[in-house]
Amino acid sequence: MCCSETYSFYFFVVCVALSGIILYDYTSLMSPKSGYFHRKEQLESKIYQSSNGPIQYHVHNLENIENIKKNNGKIFLYLHGTPGGFEEGANFMKACPSDWIIVSPSRIGYGKTNFTQWTKSEKESIDFYFPKEEKFVVNPHAFDVTQTRHLLKIVELDELNVNATTTTNTSSIETSIGSSDIRSNTSDSTPSLNYPKLSFILEKNAIMMMDLMNHLFGRNTKFNIIAVAGGGPYGLELASKNPSRVETLQLLAPVGRNFIIGRGDSPKKISTLITQVNHRQEHHLQEFVFNKKDISFRPKSVNNDENLSLQHENEEMEKKILSMEVEEPKPFNTTLALSAYVMDPFLMLRNNPLIVKFMSYSVVRLMKWFPNVAFRMSVINTEPEMLDKKCFEQVKQSFMTHQLIEGLQFNVGMMDSKMRGYILDLLLFLQFSKDRKAQLESISIPTLIQGSIYDKSVDFEDQVVYIFQHIPKSTLITFGDCGQLFFINNLRKVYSYMDQFIMSQRS
Repeated sequence: MCCSETYSFYFFVVCVALSGIILYDYTSLMSPKSGYFHRKEQLESKIYQSSNGPIQYHVHNLENIENIKKNNGKIFLYLHGTPGGFEEGANFMKACPSDWIIVSPSRIGYGKTNFTQWTKSEKESIDFYFPKEEKFVVNPHAFDVTQTRHLLKIVELDELNVNATTTTNTSSIETSIGSSDIRSNTSDSTPSLNYPKLSFILEKNAIMMMDLMNHLFGRNTKFNIIAVAGGGPYGLELASKNPSRVETLQLLAPVGRNFIIGRGDSPKKISTLITQVNHRQEHHLQEFVFNKKDISFRPKSVNNDENLSLQHENEEMEKKILSMEVEEPKPFNTTLALSAYVMDPFLMLRNNPLIVKFMSYSVVRLMKWFPNVAFRMSVINTEPEMLDKKCFEQVKQSFMTHQLIEGLQFNVGMMDSKMRGYILDLLLFLQFSKDRKAQLESISIPTLIQGSIYDKSVDFEDQVVYIFQHIPKSTLITFGDCGQLFFINNLRKVYSYMDQFIMSQRS
């Protein structure tokens, strides 16, 4: 008995000591007043108080602005992915050419960027998707982002000819979507609700970004836009509304139309392209470069021994890509595809910020103690045939070479400050219609698109090829690398293509 009590006492002491160590470590890392991430945020970002609300941003190379302007340098606005923040551009662009200035803001809903001039109807629309919850009282009629029956009712909402304040009935949505699984899952006892559209967020974000660029560089300076993944629609909106100010639009694995996490594989009409891309990558040849008829961009060859046969191969494949009828990825059913939202722990616990912070802390520590796990998480959005040791080692080496792991940890560690923007993005992408030809065709800016055929997050055919086909002055560069993180493995090459594209338009 005495022994048992002694062991119990020691066990208690060990538990208390471990709890104290974890609490100290958590506080030193996550404290909103003195934690490491807070200090890093204060050090690396600034706040511009615009007339429409505060904008959080980072600027790379601003101290050299006079020399850069004098030497015909380049100014960029970096629009981060989903979820992201100012740190994404600061992290991925820190090794960019010395004659570049990179402005990396947090978009609306992320970090400390907050639009404050909503109209009454816009505020009501946002409040609908972020209902106030009373403690211990569950409102079964409030919108819930982790309820598939609610998500099903906003899929392709942009396609419906309704105003944000018009009541949308279930049958009209079923007709517009034409999916049997939706019909079988939307019948419930919930009273008819208004499901407002959120497209106005794109417009407001464009206004804020122009406020920031005007503040930093004046109202006449031209700049280039880099829009990555979920930042794609925001870049497209900004370019379409400000053609006189935007020099080029640079899209990396962009979302361009209706986007659902967890969709099935695309039909793979590009099987021939996949084979040829693999061949080029194995032999260190230049990527496929496809041009629309309104633009001609031929970058300098990576390999000087490239011959005319490769150029002919490129032209033949270009014709096929431009004429290809793009199909969307086909999930087993829409409800199953939407289950990815339901299972996202950050969405499930979004109303408990302390739990979200502790989850972020746990993931950050997992990255530090078991970095291989972090790298495997980073390539999980790659097509199955590329989920191999070679791809894993390549991404790991890229993170180490470019010192990107700390930026990834910061992104996760600050997740609690990104939840509103993250949810708004997911809802907005669900609401997009599959047919966004009119929006894309209205963009007159020269556009360079770079993507990987192995990207399973932002599908190459469904999104990247579709955007290329419908933006008049566009060029597509096709990589055969590790999914959405292709640009991390090819940072220097991606920078070079961007630089050459801008110079080709200037000349």
